[in-house]
Amino acid sequence: AELEASLCNGRRRAPVGVRL
Repeated sequence: AELEASLCNGRRRAPVGVRL
């Protein structure tokens, strides 16, 4: 989901769509 990726992206410098 893009919404979940947005939160991960805010916490880390990972591209949208990545959950690493």
